[in-house]
Parts: sequence; C-alpha cells; structure tokens
Amino acid sequence: MERESVKNLLLFIMVMLLFAFSYYRNLWGVVERKKFNDFDVYCESQVLGRVIRAEKEGIFSEGGLNGWVRDDSIMKDMTWD
Repeated sequence: MERESVKNLLLFIMVMLLFAFSYYRNLWGVVERKKFNDFDVYCESQVLGRVIRAEKEGIFSEGGLNGWVRDDSIMKDMTWD
C-alpha cells in the first residue's frame, strides 16, 4: 500500500510541474506568442494607472477600480524580469 502512495505522490508532483511550466512558458501555445509576451505589461499598466490615480485624486476615486496607463513613456523604462 505504501508503494502505491509514493507512486501517486510522484505522479501528482510530475503533473503539477508540467502544468506549472506550461502555464509559465505557454508550452502548448494556447495563447498567441505576442499576447503571451505582452500580458504582464498590460496588467502592470492597470496597476500603475490605479496608483497614479490614487496619488492625484485619492484612493477611493473612481470607486477604487483599476486605472490605465496609456502613456508609453511611463511604461518604457520599466523592466519585468
């Protein structure tokens, strides 16, 4: 019985690592390469938009919803490594 438990645990770990790697690197090409590469910039621009709006108009302005940075000069100097 214990050997089967170890086997199931190893199988679970291998599957989770495969899923994690495929999510991190788009292994199966579920999403187009350009959209996959630009997704982090898109998300970060929303967060930065919220921070900038909160500094200017207060934290609860616009209902506390995400903002948007449309000025590329703000985003171009940022790195996502």
